[in-house]
Order: sequence, then structure tokens, then C-alpha cells
Amino acid sequence: MQFAFVESLTRIPIPPANVSILTLPPFPTSRQVVKLESMATVYLGSPGPNPTDFEFLLSYLLYRDGTYIAFTSQSDIAHRSIEITPNITWVDVPPSGTHTYEIRIALAVPTGTVTDIRSRTLTATLYPEGQVLPSTMT
Repeated sequence: MQFAFVESLTRIPIPPANVSILTLPPFPTSRQVVKLESMATVYLGSPGPNPTDFEFLLSYLLYRDGTYIAFTSQSDIAHRSIEITPNITWVDVPPSGTHTYEIRIALAVPTGTVTDIRSRTLTATLYPEGQVLPSTMT
């Protein structure tokens, strides 16, 4: 079994476009199963002295080699501010070769909304093909 991770506590603002927030360094696989786990803490807040409720749509996307392979999203009405913890757990069976995994965030909020990512992590655990029990992907 092998393990790779990347994490950060550095706060960064979330631009209004689909943006990469974490990237694992490239690593080789050969007939291995890759279990990926990721989470982030995202803050959204209404600006100004008179904060108001606002709608938001947040998408949390997992990419392999620049191609999207999984996502989760959340939409709601925030009452002045909200802290969200999107997360993904995904099992990937990539072709043999060197691969890069990354997490991206896409966010739709009203102009002026305060947005930042406060912490985030992405881990990959590689299992040899013979150590994985029979499993199903539908």
C-alpha cells in the first residue's frame, strides 16, 4: 500500500470561476486501485454593515489528468454567513501510467459575497489489485 497527500491551512479567496485548490504531485500506477478522499472548509458571508440572506451554489470537483471524474454540489440560502465542508470519497481504477489528481471548486454567489477556503486536504491511497475485495461500480 502507498499513500500520498496534500493539505493547506492557507486561506484563499474563491474566484467566480472553476478553480484548482489542491493538486497531488504526479505519481505512477500499475494495476492499482486508488482511493481518494478530500475535504475543504469554505466560508461564505454577506458583506457590509447590513448583512442579508443570499443564495449560493457550490460545486466540489475531483479531476484526474485534467478530466473530471466525480463531484458533489450544494445549493441553499445562507442566513448572512455559512461555513460549508464539502467532501468526496472516490475509488478510481486508472490505466497504468503517471497521473495527477486535483480538486477544483466552482461557486455561484451574489457579487460582493465574501468567500474563502480556510482549510483543505486531498489524499490518495494506492492498493495493489490483489488486495481489493470484489467491488462494484454502477
